[in-house]
Amino acid sequence: MERRGGYFSRESVTGDRSTPNGRIGAADTTDDATGTRSSIETTTASRNTEVKTEDRIHVLLSDDNEQWAQFMADDLQKQDPNIDVSVTLSANEAMLTLREEPGIDCLVTDYQMPEVDGLELLERVQSERPGLPFIIVTAEGSEDVAAQAIDMGVSDYLVKDPRADQTSLFANRIR
Repeated sequence: MERRGGYFSRESVTGDRSTPNGRIGAADTTDDATGTRSSIETTTASRNTEVKTEDRIHVLLSDDNEQWAQFMADDLQKQDPNIDVSVTLSANEAMLTLREEPGIDCLVTDYQMPEVDGLELLERVQSERPGLPFIIVTAEGSEDVAAQAIDMGVSDYLVKDPRADQTSLFANRIR
C-alpha cells in the first residue's frame, strides 16, 4: 500500500477507486452531469452568500482532541460556506448525535479514541446508517489499519499532519 498526499486510498491498496458501495469517496454525490445539485429552497450562509439547502453538507467531526477538532471545524466552515460542522468528543457521543440528527451527511472521526476506535465506530455506523460517507483520520498512519478500514468500506483514510494546513484536503474529501 502506498501513501499519497497524506492519505491512503483504496486505489493505492487495491488499484480500485470505488468504495464497496460503488461510490468514489464522499465527493461522488452530484445529481446531474454538470457536477452541480439543484434545489428550489435556499438559505443564507454565514458569509451572507446565497447557498442552496441541498448543497450544504452537515459534517459530524468526532475526535477526543477537542482543540484539534474545534480548530478543524472552524477552518472547514471558513474554507467552504457549504460545510456545517458539529463536533463530538467520543465515539459514543457521535452515535448519539447520529441518532438524534438524521441530517448528517458525513462522519469524520479519529481512529484512536478512548472506549471505541474508529473501525469499531465504522461498524456501528454501517449497521445504523449504511451508505453514510465515513472518513477516518489518524495522527499515526498505519498501512494495516488503512487496509482494514478500506476493506470495511470507509470512504477515505487521512493522516493528520500538525505541521501542514490540511483544511483544503479535508474539505475536498468531504465533498
